[in-house]
Amino acid sequence: MKLMEGVITPIVTPFNRDKNQTVNLAESKKMVEHLISHGVDGILALGTNGEFHTMDRTEKIEFVSAVIEAADHRLPIYANVGSCSLQESIQLSKEMEKLGVNAVTSVAPYFVQPNEEELYYFFYEIASNISVPLILYNIPKFTGYSIAPSIVQRLVNDRVGVLGIKDSSGDLGLFEEYMKISKALDFKVMIGSDSKISSAFQLGATACVAGTSNLITDTVVSLWQSLKDKEALLSERLQNEIEVLRSALKLGTQPSIIKKGIELSGIAQVGCARKPVCEPNKEAVVKTKKMLKYFGLV
Repeated sequence: MKLMEGVITPIVTPFNRDKNQTVNLAESKKMVEHLISHGVDGILALGTNGEFHTMDRTEKIEFVSAVIEAADHRLPIYANVGSCSLQESIQLSKEMEKLGVNAVTSVAPYFVQPNEEELYYFFYEIASNISVPLILYNIPKFTGYSIAPSIVQRLVNDRVGVLGIKDSSGDLGLFEEYMKISKALDFKVMIGSDSKISSAFQLGATACVAGTSNLITDTVVSLWQSLKDKEALLSERLQNEIEVLRSALKLGTQPSIIKKGIELSGIAQVGCARKPVCEPNKEAVVKTKKMLKYFGLV
């Protein structure tokens, strides 16, 4: 399988509407089937939209196992293993490798802000303890800092199995710095900012990890194809259409609106985001329905 190419969906984690908001494995498989049938090229479990930060290790293993079973080798499966604890990240990486993921991704530690040497060591140790590739995950909005290109360069030079990076910084200048490393070495760069998909593609991105593809899958898949086909007018229109959804996402705390949209459109019963995040209020639901009508999803 070709890794880090095309449209990769950071799949939401479906939860039941019970007291403990347990993981809904049946609806998880339904989500996987929906995404595959609509043409995505990969699925990333336990990402930001997957609410990994609210799940314990057992839940993560059960969920990823269900995703892998549903995908049935039809496309690459990735799993985020990052946490504030290096030991926890290594142990989860090994578990994910046993399950059969094609690669693991790791967000940089959050809450703490390690220096360059500490962050290098964090990623080096994860990569050194597994056989599957490691993909770095840069999301400064939630970690408080970006992964410096110098760290990336060292990791790639050391050839410990770091395949690439997902950049969700929204900073195209930083993205270009990562791309310079990509052009010189065997290293891939994915864009994780949905508003920058077209711009990143022109800079050389090999894939987009688009949270919006959970809901408007056809739009994102068509955008990527139009970029490959060099259909400038179509890609411009589709990129602008994504903004209609992105504007609606501001109506609630991530990922409450996208999960509500998935349910209202009949894709899957994914439940609400885990507490303390609450379900969208009535006004937000009305506006979400209006957004869904725009895309023909209700």
